[in-house]
Amino acid sequence: MTSIVKCHLLDEELVKMTMEALDTIYPYSDETIAVVTDDSILPNYFLDYLLEHDIKLITAEKGFPNFIKTGIEIAKGDYVAVLNNDILFNGDWSKPLLNLFEKDTLMVHPKMLGWDSSFYKGREVKENLDPRSGMFFSAFIVNKGLFNKLGWDMDFDYWGYDDWDFYYRARKAGHDCVWTDIVQYKHKGGATISKIGREKYQNKNRELFIKKHGIEPDKIDWYKL
Repeated sequence: MTSIVKCHLLDEELVKMTMEALDTIYPYSDETIAVVTDDSILPNYFLDYLLEHDIKLITAEKGFPNFIKTGIEIAKGDYVAVLNNDILFNGDWSKPLLNLFEKDTLMVHPKMLGWDSSFYKGREVKENLDPRSGMFFSAFIVNKGLFNKLGWDMDFDYWGYDDWDFYYRARKAGHDCVWTDIVQYKHKGGATISKIGREKYQNKNRELFIKKHGIEPDKIDWYKL
């Protein structure tokens, strides 16, 4: 299983946060790849950290679509964890998630917690939720073969609704998407996008979603797809 970690490193605060995230990611991955934007800062101590822990470094153009396309193209694993750099896991997170994949399972999502929340012993497994109630895209694992057949729409800009588009098409294609709290992760939401500004991307991508699918994303009945 390969982990690809999105890194838009605008300052040293984000660099150090990324290293904390990687500390909880790479021990449980067969391969770990840090995908950094081509305008990221790369201090020597960060490069030394990657080398010490055998974490590959590749660059991509800004934006989640470019990150996921670039990372998955070079990932060696049959399953790929797509991860933000503002998250923290607790112990072995990959094996319990991989155990939930079946033939038609495209994605498995762990439970997202707030940054100041506490980890707990989870046990729930649910499929095909409304994305607002569990399918958050700051950490998930995909079946690479099924992912490549479906593809990520590269017409979406930097951030917003590209994940909903992927999930919408996945559900329409009959793939199962699993949510579980057997594994949880803490997410420092907006750690990077808050430094950039989200509204211009979000509004643009929402209009593209409507144009593409003929429906407003907030009006989709996700349980009837």
